[in-house]
Amino acid sequence: MSTFIYSQITWEQLKGPVEIEIKASYILKSGKIFQFTNPYGMYSSTDKGASWQENMKGLEPNSCDALYYFFKVSPFGLIYFHDGCRLYTFDDLNNQWTKINDKCSLMNFCFSSDGSIIIAGNEKNLFTSTDSGRTFIKKAEWWTHSLQLYSFGKDSNIVELSTGASYGRYKFNNNIDTFIEITNGGGGGPLLFEKNSKTLFSFEYWVFKKSIDFGISWDTFFIDNLSRFYCGYASFIQNNNIYLFGGKNYKSNDLGMSWNVDSTYPNLGKFLISEYASYSDKNEIVLNSSNSSALLLPRNLITELVIPIAKPNITKILPIAENNIICYTNDKIYHSLDEGKNWNRIGERYEYILGFSNGDLLKYRTSNFIQYSTDYGLTWNNIKLPKSLRTQFVKITSKDEILIWNYDTNYISSNKGENWTAIPNSVKSYSFKRPSLSSNDIFYVKTDDTIFYSLDYGLTTRFFKADDDYDDYCFLSKNNIFYWLKENFIIDGAELYYSVDLGKTKEKFNFKWPEKLLLIDNEDRIFTSNNNFEIKLEIRSSINNYYDYSTFQGIEPSSRVLVNNIAVDKEGYLYCSVPGQPLYKSIQKTTHANKTIDNSKKIKFKINYLPECITINIPHEYHLNYESITLNDALGNVFHKFEIQENQIIIKREDYLTGIYYLQLKSKNGSNFIQKILIR
Repeated sequence: MSTFIYSQITWEQLKGPVEIEIKASYILKSGKIFQFTNPYGMYSSTDKGASWQENMKGLEPNSCDALYYFFKVSPFGLIYFHDGCRLYTFDDLNNQWTKINDKCSLMNFCFSSDGSIIIAGNEKNLFTSTDSGRTFIKKAEWWTHSLQLYSFGKDSNIVELSTGASYGRYKFNNNIDTFIEITNGGGGGPLLFEKNSKTLFSFEYWVFKKSIDFGISWDTFFIDNLSRFYCGYASFIQNNNIYLFGGKNYKSNDLGMSWNVDSTYPNLGKFLISEYASYSDKNEIVLNSSNSSALLLPRNLITELVIPIAKPNITKILPIAENNIICYTNDKIYHSLDEGKNWNRIGERYEYILGFSNGDLLKYRTSNFIQYSTDYGLTWNNIKLPKSLRTQFVKITSKDEILIWNYDTNYISSNKGENWTAIPNSVKSYSFKRPSLSSNDIFYVKTDDTIFYSLDYGLTTRFFKADDDYDDYCFLSKNNIFYWLKENFIIDGAELYYSVDLGKTKEKFNFKWPEKLLLIDNEDRIFTSNNNFEIKLEIRSSINNYYDYSTFQGIEPSSRVLVNNIAVDKEGYLYCSVPGQPLYKSIQKTTHANKTIDNSKKIKFKINYLPECITINIPHEYHLNYESITLNDALGNVFHKFEIQENQIIIKREDYLTGIYYLQLKSKNGSNFIQKILIR
């Protein structure tokens, strides 16, 4: 019989992190900057990002669920904005937007040189518009994953298409009745045109080329003796000078005959991969990359354009200690030491940050780079790493050791990298999968239909068959219960499998859409949310018949409330995130439901923890009157039945997996006595 409880959880909204995603940015010739945000918002700045004004008048603030948001400016200076499914123009005099098309889902577009034609495309088609974007006529069909469009003069248009790893560039006339392939296989870099000499420059991944006959023939050229390196789309030509952005910035004032390292602009860093760049008349550049943007000023530093609004999209919550929280967003990592009142930015989206038990922090990237901080992320110290790291995945053990999962040899350090101990990795064939470390310091990883785990950091490996599925989600709780997911299209949902005996047997829960798995915690509570019409949090337990649910009382109403994730701290408080809103914390502590044993009736056994075994002395008044003595797991499964030898039980550590166990003594009069035991 299930234990059902309705326990209302009330949530309070914290103060941050202070962030809002930037989906599209543009700087006009005048220097005015527009930024479109997620959640749906439009802002502008006339002081290089020092202050921002909302510019929502005329926009319809409901999202189109699209990936492609961008600004364009016509040769006549008219500002266009595409929000994924609608096309707007901006009236600067009246400071408002006018919708001109509400049925256009585009990836990109450009204007013909005289501004009379808009050339646009999406994944399947190429279109033209001769009425300023009010209607579009299909001109060609294709299939592409990405799209770049250029117009360098009358009948001198180029489209770059991508189908996976293959790129192709084609030139076409304004009538779009003739396509000629001009390059294939490279792509993925800027295409520049110098009007006076009519020279076309192609900075592809594979080769640098230039053409004086608009792509009919090409000549290869070199920069620093290299014919290729990654070039940013922000590269541009001005007054016969070519500015090229890469790992180093270069400049040529002789049409690419010679190149020099250039310091006019700073290194772009993470914004090198920006595919959208715009320019003012004063050579100011605005870049948009992923979920953020930046302003480049000549002879100055790169400045990130931040709108100080607390509407973050939190992707991960990591409570470290009391009032000590780390939040990951789509673009950055933030840290708070005062229960979310103030936040400091301590990392970027491509980094990982973990916490030691004393509050120190560890930062690492997928490359060979690890740092630690003793001042909560204000300053960072490099950690000296072992040589020949081929792959890297880093965890902190329960003893505050740093553990590096490597291809053939793992490494562990107890003194922040001063010394490393090498551990041969017996699961190296599977190290490309992301392993995990349980609270009991058990390494584990799921690959296809098998779960591998190790009690000694990879030196020896055990495994069991799970279920063959593309989903590599796997979790091992403090009670050594394994969980893994498998999609089930028949029920339009997923199956959550769990095993309490290391794969010998398994049980499962079914989840049907729109129910979403949010968290399995170390107490084996399963948190799910029903994000359909009634927004509620459901809590189950895999080790008893406990079931609880709560509505999200206190969460700010939204047109699309969707609880992204849940985390629980050591005190039992819950944290949750909703897209476009600050972090939430539960006002009440949540109670742990995993009470498989009646602790109101228990006695204290005398336990001696020895290096190789654990000895347990049975009180004299019971050892002659017992019915059975067993060692059980949290589900009550019997691992071993003991006979008393001189009033003492001996448990050999090597015979058991690390975890929580329960010694149960049943007396002949029907009384049960329970003692929890930790075996390491």
